[in-house]
Amino acid sequence: MKIHDISRPIYDGMYVYPGDPQPKFKLDKSIAAGDLYNLTLLDGCVHLGAHVDAPRHFVADGDLIGQLDLENLVGECRVVDVGEVDVVDRAALEKFAPKKGERLLIKTKNSDSTHPAHEVQIDISGALYLIDCGVRTVGVDGQSVGTPAKPVHDAVLGAKMGVIEGLNLKSVEEGEYFLFAAPVNIRDAEGAPCRALLIER
Repeated sequence: MKIHDISRPIYDGMYVYPGDPQPKFKLDKSIAAGDLYNLTLLDGCVHLGAHVDAPRHFVADGDLIGQLDLENLVGECRVVDVGEVDVVDRAALEKFAPKKGERLLIKTKNSDSTHPAHEVQIDISGALYLIDCGVRTVGVDGQSVGTPAKPVHDAVLGAKMGVIEGLNLKSVEEGEYFLFAAPVNIRDAEGAPCRALLIER
């Protein structure tokens, strides 16, 4: 069994979605300063690094992170590589023939950079195609699943699709894996970080 960590580390100066706050760290307790233990404080939003969106992120009365179906985020999945495209539209996805109930992770050139100048995202034609195919979960290597953000999020979250953002698929080949991307259960939150793992068996 081989485990691929497809999470991005959370650190000061990391790439965040434009407009989101940068995480801030403070060592509140320090053994070096004479304390009994080390304790780090983290100030940041819940959409840092690899994370899961709940419908409440864009849907006013949508489910919160603790209400998600965890089977969307844990189970067999497929990684597909769309190559050098600048947008993941229907045409970019059709050759992979997404299947009903599938967990699909989409690798783009985002995974080649920690600070992409242009983030490749799914457009509304691609989002609607995934919904029509009955895809259960979509995972992306950008900080947002789609552009324009609201129509794409409204579509996939409204369809109760699992949404995982901020993955790092650089070292992962196309193929079948077992996915574990359960989010931290933060009460009343619309999203949460996860430690996303792919298990190759």
